[in-house]
Amino acid sequence: MSDRRPSTYDIARLAGVSRSTVSFVLNDRQDIWISEETRARVLDVAKKLNYRPNRLAKALITGTSRLVGLWMWSVSTPFNVSIIDHTLDLMHADGYQAIFFEMQGLESGNELPDPGQWPLDGIIAEGDPAFLETFIAQHRTVAPIVTLGVRTSPLTDQVIFDISTGVRESMSHLANSGRKRIAHLLPESIGLESNEARRSTYEACMREMGGTPEYIECDFSARSREMAMSAIADHIKQHGCPEAIFCHNDEMAVAANRILRQLGICVPADVHLIGCDGWIETEYQEPQLSTIGIPLEEGCREAWAFLRNRIADPDLPRQSIILPTHLIHRASSS
Repeated sequence: MSDRRPSTYDIARLAGVSRSTVSFVLNDRQDIWISEETRARVLDVAKKLNYRPNRLAKALITGTSRLVGLWMWSVSTPFNVSIIDHTLDLMHADGYQAIFFEMQGLESGNELPDPGQWPLDGIIAEGDPAFLETFIAQHRTVAPIVTLGVRTSPLTDQVIFDISTGVRESMSHLANSGRKRIAHLLPESIGLESNEARRSTYEACMREMGGTPEYIECDFSARSREMAMSAIADHIKQHGCPEAIFCHNDEMAVAANRILRQLGICVPADVHLIGCDGWIETEYQEPQLSTIGIPLEEGCREAWAFLRNRIADPDLPRQSIILPTHLIHRASSS
């Protein structure tokens, strides 16, 4: 038996129709009159042959592939998994499919997929804007791009999560609760001199409160909660326990909650604890963890609308929206 992929020629031959008729049926052309019996016969033959269209060839003919790239910094973090989940629902409802690409581990934007080899109608990206800006500079023609997240690029349409509003609410809440010594748990890859929004807003708030920033850095490159737990334990051993810990993300907050309990430190009586991202698992911890809620569902809707607009009209003015974040106050910071 031949391993050759079935083609529209095979469908036409077995259905007893022309290849143009096959093309009209498979593309659901309603402006061409074809009898229902003929349409059914063509579709039946295509199903029996397990025919799958060649999207690249179709894109060259029609100018559209109905494929969208979802380029994430990581496809395994709860934050990005939520983005993927919400965006896929929107895409599928409009008849689009996704191609995933992970940027974590790349040296630069030069390693992003060559647009000449991927017939994408558009890209929604969350990650390091510098990677995308290198990618855009390298290629004269790229698909429309929408950047989504805390970090976005002004070279693209952008949906910006203003994380600073949520951080300020969190720090104000901790201060009003009488907590003065507030530590920030963050990945060491961020660096204490960076302008990363969570870190820089935390530091600004501490200075405004008359306090001294206190950092607990951990190696979180492999999403290792054990590394976060170890860093917290070492910090407490050397410096004593802070009155509150503001965590870079909810995975770290879960790790902090566990190690504090193991050390016999009570949350929230001894230490207030706040995470970030609004991960649903924070509701199922004991105690329930306070977190900064990010409007992911709304953000994904806006990003998808921006991309559809840009696909329909490439000459649109730049589209941009800023969505605020807010503290979700639960038992861990009461």
